[in-house]
Amino acid sequence: MTREERTTRLVHARQVAAATKRRHTLKVLAEQAAAGERVTFAGVARAPSVSGWFVRNHPDIRQGIERAMTQQHQKGMPDKRTIHTSDQGLRADLLLAREEIRELRAERDHLKGRLRQHLGGELDHGSRSELLARLNALATEHQQLTGQHEALTLALTEAQGARDDALIALEAARVANRRLIRELGKPQSPG
Repeated sequence: MTREERTTRLVHARQVAAATKRRHTLKVLAEQAAAGERVTFAGVARAPSVSGWFVRNHPDIRQGIERAMTQQHQKGMPDKRTIHTSDQGLRADLLLAREEIRELRAERDHLKGRLRQHLGGELDHGSRSELLARLNALATEHQQLTGQHEALTLALTEAQGARDDALIALEAARVANRRLIRELGKPQSPG
């Protein structure tokens, strides 16, 4: 398959997907308007899970939403932006919100207390003497491991020194070998 064929297929698939989304969005718009639900750009976009950009940039969808909003406004369903709540309603909402905050704080404090009790119980299960014994065992193990580390480091240093000495001896043997080969390769004088 050539690149042009793949591109053509991808473009066609995108066009089919966009047309399907468009039809579904228009269907959702019609259902919302028929059911008497408040029609908004966000509400129409949310129902079929499309973006606000998609809803606003397809002229037929945008015009359908604007038409439905205008009809709803003319029928007496006020636009969300023009709804004004009374001071009493706002005060009631504020009181309810404060009460909910109080309840949530009490629940949080209760849960914190239970967590403290649970953690304290875990600490109580291990007695102080057991914790000290475990701590001493860990300290002893640490000292042993430190000693082993130092011994291994010393052994490694000695091994590296021996390796260096062996490399020097090897190089000296090579030089001597070359000298001997040269000597053996010279013609012998009659003696």
